[in-house]
Amino acid sequence: VQTDNEWFSRMARRVLMERNAAGVLKKDNLGNKVVWGVIFKLRAAAWEKENSAKRLRIIWADKATGGVIANHLEFVPEDKDDLVNAETIRSLEEPTDSLTLKALAGCAGTTHSPIVRRELASALQRIPNDQRPALARALLAHGEDAADPYIPLLIWYGIEPVVGADPKLALELAKVSKMPKVTEFIYRRMGAEEAGRTGLLKLASETQDAAQREALLSTVLMAARAGNKIAMPEDWAAMKARVVQGLSPASASPTSKPSATPPTKPSELKLGTTLLELEAYMGVAEARQTFRSQLTNAALPNTQRDAALTLLANVRDAETAALVIQILKAGDKPLARRAVQVLATLLHPDTATVIIARFASFDAATQNDAINTLATSTSGAMALLTAVKAKTIPSTALSPFLARQIDALDNTAVRALLKEVFGDLNAPKTDLAERKAKFNALLTPALLAKADPAKGKLIYSAICGQCHKLFGDGQNVGPDLTGSNRATLDYLLDNVLDPNAVIGKAYQLNLFELHDGRVVSGVIKEETPAAYRIAMPGGLEQTLTLAEVKKRTISKASTMPEGLFDALPPEMLQQLVAYLQSQGNRDTPGASGKAAAMTVLGALEGESIKILSLTGNGKTRMQGMGGFRDSKWSAGQQLWWVGGKAGDTLTLALPVAEKGRYKLSANLTRAIDYGVATIKLNGQPIGTEHIDFFHEGVTTTGPLDWGLLDLDAGTAKLEITLTAPNPATKGNMIGLDYVTLEKQ
Repeated sequence: VQTDNEWFSRMARRVLMERNAAGVLKKDNLGNKVVWGVIFKLRAAAWEKENSAKRLRIIWADKATGGVIANHLEFVPEDKDDLVNAETIRSLEEPTDSLTLKALAGCAGTTHSPIVRRELASALQRIPNDQRPALARALLAHGEDAADPYIPLLIWYGIEPVVGADPKLALELAKVSKMPKVTEFIYRRMGAEEAGRTGLLKLASETQDAAQREALLSTVLMAARAGNKIAMPEDWAAMKARVVQGLSPASASPTSKPSATPPTKPSELKLGTTLLELEAYMGVAEARQTFRSQLTNAALPNTQRDAALTLLANVRDAETAALVIQILKAGDKPLARRAVQVLATLLHPDTATVIIARFASFDAATQNDAINTLATSTSGAMALLTAVKAKTIPSTALSPFLARQIDALDNTAVRALLKEVFGDLNAPKTDLAERKAKFNALLTPALLAKADPAKGKLIYSAICGQCHKLFGDGQNVGPDLTGSNRATLDYLLDNVLDPNAVIGKAYQLNLFELHDGRVVSGVIKEETPAAYRIAMPGGLEQTLTLAEVKKRTISKASTMPEGLFDALPPEMLQQLVAYLQSQGNRDTPGASGKAAAMTVLGALEGESIKILSLTGNGKTRMQGMGGFRDSKWSAGQQLWWVGGKAGDTLTLALPVAEKGRYKLSANLTRAIDYGVATIKLNGQPIGTEHIDFFHEGVTTTGPLDWGLLDLDAGTAKLEITLTAPNPATKGNMIGLDYVTLEKQ
């Protein structure tokens, strides 16, 4: 085993392993006692001579023969070779005795080697749960490992069961943690349990660290938004008072009247808003009334009113339903679509009447949401079917998707009217082979070559884009078509003509019967012990709490309706297929052989947008993005802003051809050295309050939907302002891939 010839040593260990596995190598055998004695002598000699290679061989030999490796632990903190120490720890299968566990914790506290700490972090999962905290505390104290790609995650995998089982212990680990990533994971895991959320609120009221306080409250708020119940702590008034100590009056009292003097710090306003929203989830009447006032105040920015409406819908505020009805009756266009969506959640007896009356004034997207909302209730379904029968709403609005949902309402009168205006829900399909032959004749290569893909994109947006994404455009309900085999006509025909042939689990239609009598259907986007987040055609997402759901049924039918191609005239069908089979205006691959860069149709490329101003000492330039594995940058380039500091602003010019309503979206870059920013258009905040572009790898945000905006002809000013960066980031850079302004 200890020969200098590595091959002989390896073969010797193999022989010892085979004999041990066969049961031949037993300590009570006289001959084998000699073998064991030799091993122990060699081990002692190896440590005396400090020969690293021989010490490693002894550890491996000891392991092969079932030796007691715990004897090596006394050498771990002092050994000069980190690999020996790491191998010794790795050799421990399931350490349970107190001396070994104490030695591991002691080693974690004293070692200066990240290699050893990595092995100790890995060993956490092999230790009984109740014995893990001591070792975890010692490892979490090493702030120098915060940016290590493995150690924080290994520690988290080891302590997650402990954190989930004991909120008090979880808080203790969070307090000693010098690893922001692990601390964040601890808080998020605690947020999944009611006792944990109470603990987070308690800690927020005790900490003197403003950043930690905001992180704790934000974690509880995210849990609330995900459908978890937020119970008001018994001593909430005292806790809240401690949280807001030192804040200005305007932000310290969320339910106070607006002040002409703004808070002295942006963080104070953010904290006040967070507390207000938390109290709304807790059921505080004054907080909810504040949001109702914001909703009905036409002088406030539409983004603020929309945020208020979203929260009131999330807390299922019954009084808001009447306010939403009034918004629709008044023809409040900026909030019309969100109002229609919210009425799918908040019941009101006038919902069907008002939606039908206002239907013709809605844009296409709002009409789609209106139909989805009507289909959730018996009264709404009757009104919808009656309107279809009277031809005030087109019959094409009734897709098989909605027909199944309406049928699930289980109402005799509704089913009779559905059959009258829609037909037999389970009618047999025309022979697939004959239909494929028909469309093959309509979609020959010669005919497709003459079709206009640009017009096909418009058709795609109206039909396929309601559920699918292609080149970043569309909704994330069904599978992304960008990487599919869509260039093959047979593939397209098989999936469109017979969508029920193969249905992926992630895209199955789920029908939810609710206790209030509604039926909601969609594709599951996220499922937690507290709630379901579902998506419907058109992109409408809704969160249903588990307490609201009476019954859940998974349909065997696809969410994709049949007859999509049958409903299109030949010319439009050819344009659509030409776009589906296109490469999205991709550039041809260069000599390097790298993947071709994608160009988004109609986009304003970041590297080509005119820069109006740049404050601070930062610089901007074009950066090629073709060398990254996640190559999804339009034209393979981006506008790169480096050297910026918190408070610096980059102002860009967006040309607006004519006055009207536009859908604004953008794609930006995320990476480990990218910062946090706020976005404004013409001085009005858009998107979320702060957008964090930190990510461990280099990737894109994907298209960010910044809503519908009324713009005048001329130049719109897009302002990107840096804020305090994510504590985990190494820089404060910003990368803008493209911006799109789509006329509605």
